[in-house]
Amino acid sequence: MEAAVFADAGVAWVAGDEPSFLGGDREIVRSVGTALRVNTFGYFIFELDFVKPLDRPPKGWHWMFNLLSGF
Repeated sequence: MEAAVFADAGVAWVAGDEPSFLGGDREIVRSVGTALRVNTFGYFIFELDFVKPLDRPPKGWHWMFNLLSGF
């Protein structure tokens, strides 16, 4: 079992768009949250996240569930 606290940021663009740090109009989006991961015998990793996006609506806290392949 793993527990984590995180903060992340990113920006995405395609040809013809520019990110804001290069003078374009694509803004950086950020979020903060916590995560809990449980490895089930090396087959799957169940992940439960409690995330708050800071720059995208809706701005409340959200629960997220992920099922990832094992190591």
